[in-house]
Amino acid sequence: FSRQLTLRGEDGLDVRWAIAPAEGAAKVTSFVTLFKGRGLKIAALMDYHEGQKGMVDRLEADLMDEGCLLKTIEFTDQDEADVEDLIGWELYAHLVNEALGVPIPHRLPSERPEGRTRIVKAVEEMAKLLPVAVAQFDHLAPAKHLHGLDQEKIKDLPGLEPALDRFGSLFERLNALVR
Repeated sequence: FSRQLTLRGEDGLDVRWAIAPAEGAAKVTSFVTLFKGRGLKIAALMDYHEGQKGMVDRLEADLMDEGCLLKTIEFTDQDEADVEDLIGWELYAHLVNEALGVPIPHRLPSERPEGRTRIVKAVEEMAKLLPVAVAQFDHLAPAKHLHGLDQEKIKDLPGLEPALDRFGSLFERLNALVR
């Protein structure tokens, strides 16, 4: 998303940031505890949903510098959100369909279904109903598929513009921390 923004002449993620996926609040807590005393500027983008809210709130209050913990809900219009919600339903459903090779009659719809707020949870439920011949859904498949696309295909992805707006807001907040 950063590369797409910079190709459009907008600000992407500042190159001074090093991305370190941590897979949840418990691991971020360990990472921050380990590296905070070394003079590093540490920021974290955290999924924010039931089962993790308390831990994220404690991490923000106890370990993170002010403004350095960003919650996914800050960049979506949702009470609970994961990184997939920054991508948005239309784009994420398209990526899942393509990554898994979902046959046309079984594809995830381009419109967000009623019910679940978090995209990843809705996709997990819908993926259980896919034919056995379709690859199993895993969270990395859509990202791997996106990463493998050439520039021409990326610029025509459905739902790309709103995703870029959300990631642009995220990068703006992160970049302000190192300027």
